[in-house]
Amino acid sequence: MALGKRNVFNTKTRKKRILWQRVGYGAMSLTAVCLMYMAVFYTVRAPFLLVKDIVVVGAETVSIDTIKQEAEDKLRGSYLGFIPHRFSFFIPKKSIEQGILTIPRVASAALSVENNALVITMKERSPDVLWCTDDTASSTCFYVANDGIAYEAAPSLSGTTLMRFVISSTSPTIGATLLSEHDRSLLIGIARIIETRHHFEVARIEYTADRDAILYLARGGRLLLSTDGNLEDTYSNLASVLTSEKYSMLTPGHFEYLDLRFGNKIFLEKQVPVATTTASTTSRVQ
Repeated sequence: MALGKRNVFNTKTRKKRILWQRVGYGAMSLTAVCLMYMAVFYTVRAPFLLVKDIVVVGAETVSIDTIKQEAEDKLRGSYLGFIPHRFSFFIPKKSIEQGILTIPRVASAALSVENNALVITMKERSPDVLWCTDDTASSTCFYVANDGIAYEAAPSLSGTTLMRFVISSTSPTIGATLLSEHDRSLLIGIARIIETRHHFEVARIEYTADRDAILYLARGGRLLLSTDGNLEDTYSNLASVLTSEKYSMLTPGHFEYLDLRFGNKIFLEKQVPVATTTASTTSRVQ
């Protein structure tokens, strides 16, 4: 009987000891977690690890204050109420970059942290061509950068400093893309090649719903192109005519149009003086 009581007592004692051991382990674990939390909490708020300043590099016409404010807005707050957005190792770079890129004139932005300063290195868009609502003098035009993005309304401009695009089915708006990359590159490429090599300055390009284009030369005459081909073949077909002795008279203002929409079948409509009037004749060049 006494032995049985002793066993029961030992069992209870052992259970209490195990219970207190578990309580002790739990308390130690909780203390360790609390200490770790406090260590991390104060570490991520250490002044030497926080972004204090914002430096903008590359801004020319865009307001530096606008860029800084965009970044400052994203640096407020914290992740889950714990890690500040200003903590140098976890600043919300992608969010800041996306916010800066919503400014139409900004082409790119890259972020880095140097000596407690967030450095924003940006590039601005510069005008490559104009995108206009129509071909009238009162049309509304927008600057288009070399990435095809319309980014800013242009003042009323005259002359041919910037080549103009008119698209029959689309009106320009800020943030819109001028044509597909292929069609835009083809038309701008051919326009600049013929100006450089043959002194054919293109003042305006009209783009139709059929993906054909009419290039209006500044001194008269038109080139009709299809954008189905590539730049090399399109220019090769045109150059075969412009470099031919037979058609050496083809200078701006001395022909109505050259039609290159049908591959190597090129059609020419030229002005032929008849007495005191001018008539037009159309012929196949090749």
